[in-house]
Amino acid sequence: MNNAYFQVNNQVFQQVIGIPMGSDPAPFIANLFLYFYESKFLDKLKKEDLHRARRLRHVFRFIDDLIALNDNNEFAASYKEIYPEEMELKPENVDHSSSSYLDLQIDVDDKQFDFKLFDKRDAFPFSVVRMPHLQSNMPSKMFYSTISAEILRICRATFKYSNFLLSCEKLLIRMIKQGAKPLGIKNVVCKMIRRHSSDFEKFLKSAESITLDLFNSTISCEILRISEQNSDYSKFVLLSKKVLRQVANKGSTLISIKRSLERISSSTTYFEQYHKDSEVIISDLF
Repeated sequence: MNNAYFQVNNQVFQQVIGIPMGSDPAPFIANLFLYFYESKFLDKLKKEDLHRARRLRHVFRFIDDLIALNDNNEFAASYKEIYPEEMELKPENVDHSSSSYLDLQIDVDDKQFDFKLFDKRDAFPFSVVRMPHLQSNMPSKMFYSTISAEILRICRATFKYSNFLLSCEKLLIRMIKQGAKPLGIKNVVCKMIRRHSSDFEKFLKSAESITLDLFNSTISCEILRISEQNSDYSKFVLLSKKVLRQVANKGSTLISIKRSLERISSSTTYFEQYHKDSEVIISDLF
């Protein structure tokens, strides 16, 4: 492309490599650009070495994200023949048993593919605005529906139940901070799981069991939110116990909530401000 220009202050620059980010036709142009070279290479390779061409049948690309599965390193050995030399490919996998592709983290565990949700924003050293706030200019019903919809997306993108819970807990921590109430989350999640029960069957758990696990995680996230907002330990314990009393009769047992809090708090730093061991803090709460 020779007609991509942009202005910085009083200077005008011409972009000679690539296309402007964010423009409407950019993904389509990028896709066509890559396909031109790929198609040209494969048409020639199928005539010259069909066996080698077949090794590339499990190489997939979506716009500029590419994954090669079980190709015996054929793509790694061939990509310089496919694309122009000014094009740089950056591998994101450390080894051949683990990699991220689009919104999935894919691992090979005991000759079986294990996948879970991947979001590169989780590695950013700063907070990223995601999902709506309860106080935003939208109906509360729509706010809670975004939570249940995201949990359904996590379910569909996750193979193991433990990873499903872990991803949901990250979401719940965020949404509790943004105003969500535990019982409000429970109500929409319960309806969603019943409506989409077939998506959750792979976890070999009942809808009631999954709903209860998520509710326990929600209560744990609410306690972490209280901790974040109260540096005074006595006040934190008082407010947390109040929450626990309120939910004790809502289907959750204190023992199951305690296990959930132990798991979630072990991977966070919320309790460090009290200069107490997390086991002591949880014991004081329960």
